[in-house]
Formats: sequence, C-alpha cells, structure tokens
Amino acid sequence: MVTPDTPTTLPMYSTVQKDNIPDLVDIATGSPQQLNTFSLVLTAIDIDHSIDSVNRSIQVNRDQAHTAQLQLNKYTEENKNWPPLPEQVWQPPFFYPQTTILLMGLLAVFYWHTGGWYPDNPWFETGAIDSRKILFENQWWRLVTALTLHADIVHLVGNCLIGANIILLLSRAVGYGLCWFMVLMAGAVGNWINIVVRDQPHLSVGFSTAVFAAIGILAGIRLRSGQKTSLKHYLLPLGAGAALLALLGSSGPSTDIGAHFFGFLSGILTGVVCNRQKLVRTAATNQVQYLLMLGSLLFLLVCWGTAWSHH
Repeated sequence: MVTPDTPTTLPMYSTVQKDNIPDLVDIATGSPQQLNTFSLVLTAIDIDHSIDSVNRSIQVNRDQAHTAQLQLNKYTEENKNWPPLPEQVWQPPFFYPQTTILLMGLLAVFYWHTGGWYPDNPWFETGAIDSRKILFENQWWRLVTALTLHADIVHLVGNCLIGANIILLLSRAVGYGLCWFMVLMAGAVGNWINIVVRDQPHLSVGFSTAVFAAIGILAGIRLRSGQKTSLKHYLLPLGAGAALLALLGSSGPSTDIGAHFFGFLSGILTGVVCNRQKLVRTAATNQVQYLLMLGSLLFLLVCWGTAWSHH
C-alpha cells in the first residue's frame, strides 16, 4: 500500500520508445515499493504491464493505458491516508523521583518539628482531623493539614516507605506535578467522606489516606472510562487496589480503616475523572507540571497558615 509520507506521482501517460516498441506508455512513477504495489493492483485486474527499474516507472500497452491509470488513481485516492498514523500517546518525560524523595524527607523533618501525638500538642490541636470542628465550625483546612501529621515514628516510617513507592509509580504515569496535585486533593476528599459517613466524633492524622488515594488513582486511570472493554479489564485494577488496601490498610488497633477505604474510593474517582477529562494530555508540558506542583505546595501552606490564624 502507499504510505502517506511518500508522495506518489501519477502523470498522464505518455508515449515512450522501448526497444523500438512504441506501444508502451508510462502511467506512473514512484519508489520501487510503490511500483510493486501498483503492479499488484494491475495484476489483480488482468492488465499486462512491466516495471522500468531504471526510470522508476510502470508501463502498459497504449490501448490499456487509460483504464490502468484510472484504476491506479482510484486506488491511490482510496488509500491516501493508509496506513493511519499511530496515535500519539504522551509518555510523561516529567518523572523526577527526587521530587517525591524530597517531599517525603520534608514530611519526616516536619514530624521531627511537630513531634508525635501527645496531650495538648499544639500542632495536633490545630491541624488534626476533628470531625466536629470540620463539620460544625467549618475548619476545612484540617482535611489537608492532618495529612502531614503522624502519631509516632512507626506511623511516619510506614507511610513514607509505602507512600514513596506508590507515588513514584503514579508520577511515572502522569508526571510529578499532576501526581501530587491529585494525591493531595483526593486525600483531602477521602478524609471528608470518612467523617461524613461515620457521623460521630472522630480524630485522626496521617498521610496514609493520601497513600491509598494514590493507589485508587492508579486503579482509576486503568479503567479507561468511555471505552468498550471486557469486564476483566475493569475488575483487574480494582481487584489489585482492593488487595493492597486489605494488605496494607486494615491492620493495627489504631488503624483508621475508614480513612483508608474512602481515600482509595476518592482516588478511583479522581483517576476516572483524570481519564475522562484527559488531564494527562493537558499537563503534557513541564510548565504545567511545575505549576501544579507549586500550586499543591502553596495550597498546603495556605491550609497551615489558616489553621494557625484560627488557633
């Protein structure tokens, strides 16, 4: 077939002299591959022809020249956009693992500054999840600030080690800026759903809600919403995410299973929205990735600034 990137010349046929046989005329010129393709077309419709490899032309008898050229023109017109160009799928070049490592390090440094959860710790009084203050006093910032606080060193190390690996996978898929933006938003939404559904006084802290949101986002972007596919295609990513949730997020007497589950659920919804709105393509420049990363950090600082201004 004729490739679209190689133009084909189909001139009106002209008389040529070949070995003193004036009845042969050129009806097409092109590359050897194109001439071989034209030869197959003419063979299929029983038109005798020959290929002049020196002049890169294809020749037929004069009495068949008009019919042959019409058929080749028709073939060329029908196949001018064939084969179709492969769909350009953006592979994010914005995978900077040092960004995730740095942010996880900052999370550890922040714990060193705030300390663990003990009575009258001002950081926890100001920034921890407190369902009553969020629902009845509109202290919305706690949904975000609580993600940066940890009850003890074991809590911190577990979230940093597991979270770093999960977020590295996600940032490789969508870019570092979009990754952290979605993780932060989905983690906050997961915290909000958790306190609304529980409908009882509830205190909690930890980055693990955001970690399970990242797992959910990975599952959500694999669902490829809007495309016809088999049931297995839907169940596999959901099953993998649910298995991680069961393995990592349901052990320990102080584990907030609800926060993990709803973080995972909000992550799935975020991943589906990311797919449907083509957010990965929208964020396909380093500038957009940088702005999303910067916006996420600024939003976190605004949340903590608002928290302390109301303390």
